[in-house]
Amino acid sequence: MNNSMGAGVVMWVGVLLILLQGLSIQMLTAINGDVAFLLSMARNTGLQGFYAEFYEVNPPLIVYLYKIFLWPSHIGLNDIASANISMTLYILLSLVVASRNLIHLDSVLHVVLVWAFCVGLMSVSQTMFMQREHIIAAGLVVYVSSTLNKDGHRLIDIIWQGIAALLIAISFALKPQYLLVLVLVETVVMVYHSTLVPRKLVLELVVLGGMYLTAINIFQKEYFEFILPLARDYYAGYFSSWQFLLSIVVAVLLCLVIPIRLLWVGGLDRKLVVVLCVTTLGCLLAFLIGRTGFGYHLIPTSVMFVTINVLAFVVGFKRFWLYRRLSTALCLVSVILVLGVLTKLDYFRNYEVGYALSWKRLVGKLPKIEETTLVESPKITALANSIEPYVCEGESILFLAQRMYPHTLVAHSGMVWASRLPNFWLLPVAMENKGDARADSVLDLVRNTLSEDIRNKEPIVIVIEHFDSTNTYISNFDFLSFFLDASLFKQELQRYYLADTLMSDNANFSIFVRKKHLCLSH
Repeated sequence: MNNSMGAGVVMWVGVLLILLQGLSIQMLTAINGDVAFLLSMARNTGLQGFYAEFYEVNPPLIVYLYKIFLWPSHIGLNDIASANISMTLYILLSLVVASRNLIHLDSVLHVVLVWAFCVGLMSVSQTMFMQREHIIAAGLVVYVSSTLNKDGHRLIDIIWQGIAALLIAISFALKPQYLLVLVLVETVVMVYHSTLVPRKLVLELVVLGGMYLTAINIFQKEYFEFILPLARDYYAGYFSSWQFLLSIVVAVLLCLVIPIRLLWVGGLDRKLVVVLCVTTLGCLLAFLIGRTGFGYHLIPTSVMFVTINVLAFVVGFKRFWLYRRLSTALCLVSVILVLGVLTKLDYFRNYEVGYALSWKRLVGKLPKIEETTLVESPKITALANSIEPYVCEGESILFLAQRMYPHTLVAHSGMVWASRLPNFWLLPVAMENKGDARADSVLDLVRNTLSEDIRNKEPIVIVIEHFDSTNTYISNFDFLSFFLDASLFKQELQRYYLADTLMSDNANFSIFVRKKHLCLSH
């Protein structure tokens, strides 16, 4: 009993140290553009009708979650600190539930597995932290642990099972293609138990999923009626080639051969090994179905990949210590090399943490983007410096850019996004099919929406991106020329003057400032 308690103390001290280190790192990092916009959407909407106010493809559930993530701001924390703390607590909750599911395991395996899950969840690249896929991965950790759990009948057991079901349901509702993981893993579990009857958890997930769909139909009907039909036809502009996607899948699977072999021959619970492998395979298949190939779409795969490799390192080290076999040593070196290469390839990570500065940014006012802040692209820092003289905190701004990075700048500057369009995700396919009646109506929708937003919300600054050689979605495209085809946009732009130009990171920017505007804080 004392040994078990001691192992538990060691486990949770280790988990808390990893989480606190991760939180410290995040406070020195500029928040991701996708996350920044969704936090703004959560902050500036009520409980229904999100998609009448913002033309965003992400599902309503992520906005509701971010509304909860912003709760700490009610006690005086800034929004970015609130969101980072909440995500860290969400990960902690998933680890607590997973630990409870694994309580019957050998104490050493229990500790190592929880640590492996924790390292996997906190090893996500700094600039991808808190993405929708990160939340999905936290729920999948709970799901994997649930396959090793035996349902109890005490009230406390039922409560924990309910929390586990909720976290798992959130993951599948955030991206339904991850139901592939459910199908594959439940098939394995039924084969393992020689039954055709699915677990009680599956029924709970069906009920929770039905409740969610009903609620969305009632409170967010625009998502089904307006956003999804557009996304179905026009999000394809972001699809990657099958060759590129399959090459990633094959590379991941090849890198897993040796660590899985170490786990298989190392005496680890075979059911656990199979479930981890099948979950990883399901995550890869979900990545393929998504088709876009964005790096953050690999977060669930990455979490499982790191978990497997951490477990393999521990099992392999123990096996080498006991038997001193050359084959085990070579496998162990391979695992270390894989983890080392992953670390070196992570361009968006800073391993030097200034704890005093991190604490200051956590408890202080909204953290600005500074020269020392880790950002996805140098142009974010350059733009922050360029627009700073013209716009104050709380004032509105608008970027005409294809990607989501402007929202990072807006979030850290305390400004307000002045459009219903988070970016121009509708344009690639619509421009490709220009001349088609539906495509032309979408182009008119984009032009008119932006023009009306400028007229109604009167942004103080409009930043226009003219060219970006890294933009592969629309070739030879100029935002200014495109929107000048709308008479209202042309009329509204006359209320602005060209204050500055900037070239940074393969892109040219024009900074337009509203005439007769003075930022009194400067």
